[in-house]
Amino acid sequence: MNKYQRLANLLIKKTREKNAGWQPTSRNGVFSLSLPDYSVLISMVSSRDDDPSAPDDVLLQIVNADGTVIDRARDTEIAEGMPSADQRAFYTAIQEMYEQARRQAFGVDQALDKLIEELDKA
Repeated sequence: MNKYQRLANLLIKKTREKNAGWQPTSRNGVFSLSLPDYSVLISMVSSRDDDPSAPDDVLLQIVNADGTVIDRARDTEIAEGMPSADQRAFYTAIQEMYEQARRQAFGVDQALDKLIEELDKA
């Protein structure tokens, strides 16, 4: 397992546990997880496939303390070398992570709780 695979698996795990702390950024559809020395940005980008029906790729970017993107990897690059079944499971998990990061960054669960609370009063 390469370092990006380890990083992605840890991000997936922490995001599922709601322990990641994803935040919105000034760029639409890009979410940030900040740690003391580095941050991870997650976003969706067009697939490199010529097939217009191909799903978008998840892009992870590593950002240093100065805000410079020092490296990046697409989910397809991270999954290289995995057995086919593992690749499919990874693609599903990382797509779900992006959606969970988006929901966490925007506080969707809190919004739903508040809406339900208000509607229950009515």
